[in-house]
Amino acid sequence: AQTETEFEFGGPLGALATMISLPLVVVGLAAACGGTYCLGPSPLGAFRIDVDALVSLDALVVVCGWLAFQALLQIALPGPRAQGVVLPDGSRLTYVLNGHAAFWVSVAAVAAAHHRQLVDLAALHDAFVPLAVAACGVSAALSAALYAASFRASDLILA
Repeated sequence: AQTETEFEFGGPLGALATMISLPLVVVGLAAACGGTYCLGPSPLGAFRIDVDALVSLDALVVVCGWLAFQALLQIALPGPRAQGVVLPDGSRLTYVLNGHAAFWVSVAAVAAAHHRQLVDLAALHDAFVPLAVAACGVSAALSAALYAASFRASDLILA
């Protein structure tokens, strides 16, 4: 009997469509909304994207630093443990469920950094589009790397 594979999000084509369309929607909405308008009453000429403002090395550094901080929290913070799904080899991975704690530590860390004037939240707001583009780029690169790594030896568990 042949086993039928079930896909989430419309399978590979749905995942690809999401990876392409979501960044376009985020950047498009950011470009379509200004300080005094958002899509509706603005003239079509106001819908412009400054390509030079899309990519920023500073934004990439911020996104990578934030991801590294979140990885550190995942390793360092305690939390209940849960078993994942049964893998093809019959084993299960154990996961630490500390996302709620990581959220509050992140909020406290950003608040403390802002209070000590190490982080300017207004500057982060102003850099929304480059930060969004950097986050989409990093997540696409990680997705592609993990997809490619999934074809490696079957005894290697990547999770």
